[in-house]
Amino acid sequence: MARRRGGDRVVNPGAVVIVVYFLLQLLIYGVGVLHLDGSVVEATKTRMAIGLFANAGVALYVLHTVQTVRQRSIVLGMLSIGLTFECVVGLLQSFTGIDLRFLFQPPGFVLNLEETGFTERNGAFRVVGTSHHAIEFAVLAAVAVPLTLHLARYATKPLYRQCAAVGCLIAVFAMPAGGSRAGVVALAAALLTYMFAFTLRQIANGILVGIGAGLVYVVAAPASAYALWLTVVKANEDGSVLSRLADYSTVARTFHDHPWFGLGLGGNPPTVYGFLDNEWLQSIVQGGIVGFAAMLVVVGGTVAGLTAGLRTARSSRERDQAYAIGAALVGIIASSFTFDLFTYQQATFVYFVLFGLMWSSWRRDAGRR
Repeated sequence: MARRRGGDRVVNPGAVVIVVYFLLQLLIYGVGVLHLDGSVVEATKTRMAIGLFANAGVALYVLHTVQTVRQRSIVLGMLSIGLTFECVVGLLQSFTGIDLRFLFQPPGFVLNLEETGFTERNGAFRVVGTSHHAIEFAVLAAVAVPLTLHLARYATKPLYRQCAAVGCLIAVFAMPAGGSRAGVVALAAALLTYMFAFTLRQIANGILVGIGAGLVYVVAAPASAYALWLTVVKANEDGSVLSRLADYSTVARTFHDHPWFGLGLGGNPPTVYGFLDNEWLQSIVQGGIVGFAAMLVVVGGTVAGLTAGLRTARSSRERDQAYAIGAALVGIIASSFTFDLFTYQQATFVYFVLFGLMWSSWRRDAGRR
């Protein structure tokens, strides 16, 4: 986080962002534990607090230990392998019915999930991969696209580039299987950000490839493609959307009653608020103005990190890497408006790992300056 250079102590701004976010969320948690709620809510408070320590810790660890482009590429490669595996599991669930979610269940562990089956939307099954929910699966598949695409362009060996290209195609085909609008939003936001790393000719070729991949998916999985299309074009008629919009009046009343700190981190009873599917509204319910400010801090830090990464890039590879990481982060942030992001640990963990990677490039040039 900080290092002495020439007698001066250099502090990474990304570490400052994470620490401020952590302290704001810890303050919200502390206010929430001052009053007792039901057993489910109290368990949620504890789980959210543990997640807060884990997320801030992994971001600071990555930010502090990753120092070179090579190290950053290795972490991106490992992350891409994990995301690709998740996409493969989702595609197997969609096309073959084979479910590999519990392939690596440790000996002695027991399954304690209440529901492990698939949901259905517009006549098509929504796969989950290795995630807890189809929405999280779709968002993670969307995030895998810019990361694998970067490795397909700049990996050090031809075999690595070929494997990354295959992983990118797998992610593109896996995302619609989740049947989620959040996945579409995340993919669109990520590609719109990443396209600035390409020339106009490359963008045109990418659009043609995307159209071709879409046509292939429509032929291979017409039910899933049609279900996703209806999910997007008829969102205003979707019962799940209408029910969530109806809950916003409850959010407004909560903000009126608890404007500064909300109900506390994890303090919103699911029987009252249901699934808001909007991390910003959830931050208001759980943290009020302070919770909303914490979201602004971490999102503002993401944008500043992308800017810093581009400014410190010394080669086309580093510049493309910054754009790829920034595109993945922007995709996750965009999904937070249609997805209660920090409730799902896989997507949250990926976000904070990428945040640490983004700001890890700042230290090198900051120290030299």
